[in-house]
Amino acid sequence: MESPVVAFRTRHPMTCTNRFCMLVAGGMALVGLLILSSWATTHILWDGRMPIGQWFLHISDEIGRPIPDAAMEIISPKGRSLSTPGVESSGPFDNYAGPGSLASDSQGVIMLHNTRELPYGGSCWKLLWIWPIGACPAHSPESLIVRITSPGHEPAATTIETILSQGHVALTLHTKSK
Repeated sequence: MESPVVAFRTRHPMTCTNRFCMLVAGGMALVGLLILSSWATTHILWDGRMPIGQWFLHISDEIGRPIPDAAMEIISPKGRSLSTPGVESSGPFDNYAGPGSLASDSQGVIMLHNTRELPYGGSCWKLLWIWPIGACPAHSPESLIVRITSPGHEPAATTIETILSQGHVALTLHTKSK
């Protein structure tokens, strides 16, 4: 007499039970709805323009003497340079082409100008109401930092917002201590 063949159904280790699959699918759907809700409630489209005009930076030392050949660089609020030296870029000013492209004259003055309005803007939202995604208004040209450097002096900085609002900005570079 032959022994009866008993077939056992085995589950593959990657196979999930119906209840577990439903739980995972439900969790993913909930997260997806939260992400979609955060986009719908925080998404903005914004734009602005850099104005036409002239602005002046007056660079001097602690005593008030002008510092010639002080180099200007525009950096992000996190301290990163916005362009590569020697590569033409469209900065927030017509006459700025990258780090070192502008330097103070013999009177310690750097003139910045725009002959046309430069538009900027972007789209922004906050993932799960916390993390900014996209080009948020905090990254507008006004939030950028202008850093002035000169050999033998500590760097000085101001924001483009300050330059645009005041027109003439005096920056003092302090001598480096040895």
